[in-house]
Amino acid sequence: MINVGIVGTSAKVNTLVDTLNELAGVNPVGCYVGGDVKLDDQHKSLLFSSPNELIRSSDAVVVSSPHYSFDIAQSVLRSAKHLFLDVPFEVNVEQAGKLKNLAHEANVQFQIGLSERLNPAFIAARAYIQKPMFIEVHRLMPFDLHSADGSIIMNHMIHDLDIVLHLVNSNIKKLSASGVSVVTPDHDMANVRLEFDNGCVVNLTASRISRHEMSKMRVFGYNSYVAIDFNKNSYEVVQHNRQNGRLSPIELQQLLSGKVNDHVSVFENSVAESNRVKTELELFLQSIKGNTRPVVSVSDAYEAMYIAQLISEKISKNTLD
Repeated sequence: MINVGIVGTSAKVNTLVDTLNELAGVNPVGCYVGGDVKLDDQHKSLLFSSPNELIRSSDAVVVSSPHYSFDIAQSVLRSAKHLFLDVPFEVNVEQAGKLKNLAHEANVQFQIGLSERLNPAFIAARAYIQKPMFIEVHRLMPFDLHSADGSIIMNHMIHDLDIVLHLVNSNIKKLSASGVSVVTPDHDMANVRLEFDNGCVVNLTASRISRHEMSKMRVFGYNSYVAIDFNKNSYEVVQHNRQNGRLSPIELQQLLSGKVNDHVSVFENSVAESNRVKTELELFLQSIKGNTRPVVSVSDAYEAMYIAQLISEKISKNTLD
């Protein structure tokens, strides 16, 4: 039985408690809440008066709070308790590096809530992505006060950066970035080009002033094309079995006109939305029980945050120039 405590400053605390109660081998020991959060009546008996008291009573702690994530995370790791930090973006790169080192020293599991990695369409399409050569990503959203709060790189594009780094698995040799401020003092639109040592090229675009919402990724390889719609939980795959890894010009023309031959298969699929809160918690607990790397480790998140910081610095420099 794993004793799990929750620290939070959002209404998600109640969802987390309900979800933990559904999982086998888990004892939700209690919650420490801050801000204006109110626990549901059935959860009030779980309330702790201090985070340190909660940490002492727990084997693992779920932190769902952007307001003091770093301080709580430090306390959890210094107490050698497992940690799931589901709102990482108020932690800067330097702080993330410190937390990564603390987790290594404490020899505990530390999972980060970059949940697009658990998008059901991405999970299903992942099996068809082999040695990507070119990746194009668009994450666009209409303007609202919530999306305008903070960095479009750290708050939005970072999900795509995490997935790209996971897929490409190579070092970046060249980074180009540009951005513009239209409505807010920060950048409201950004475009990034990454060139990797293994030859893969990635273009990422993020905007919070678009008319329509879009979150799509297209991945081109030698023998496949995979398109993923993260909002609709759907994906499309075009692949061929040519031994030399290339279609002839005629075959390509036929494919583009809708014709498919024995060497080419085309299919589309939609996947039902999953309970990602439950999935994340299940995977976190599995990593503890099996002493295995979490689905999104602190090292993964640190790498994505480090690249995000380089992008932000590059955009700021280009703006000043």
